[in-house]
Amino acid sequence: MLSPHEFDGYEASLSLFEGLGLEPLEVSQMVGAVVSFIGGAAKAVADTRTAEQATGMPEDEWWRVRSGLLEELAVDESWSERYPTITRLQAARVFDQPDRDPDDTSGYLEHEEITAFEFGLTLLLDGLATRIDPGTSQRP
Repeated sequence: MLSPHEFDGYEASLSLFEGLGLEPLEVSQMVGAVVSFIGGAAKAVADTRTAEQATGMPEDEWWRVRSGLLEELAVDESWSERYPTITRLQAARVFDQPDRDPDDTSGYLEHEEITAFEFGLTLLLDGLATRIDPGTSQRP
């Protein structure tokens, strides 16, 4: 749906890629990729923030209530055979959020979404940068 300043934002976004040696279609596709990535990440964070309304309990409490069941499932021998990669990452304590700032008060999933967004945006922008011709860095 178009908002009153939709074209202003779109023009501003497209103009960021002007003068970088890109084909017109590449400019449009790059903006689309960035906008889609950001929109998807924003929706994921919004979903984690509204989960309490849907479940009736804060996210961390919801996980704590279910953690016993998950632990029961994970000790079954068939678990590690069926999910060897998850088992390996769990053994490495990846899901314990080892990079989390002790002062971070966000919920588990919100933190996961934000961390994935930051990592993914870096990958996306680095990938886009490889398409830019370094010899044409003049902007209009």
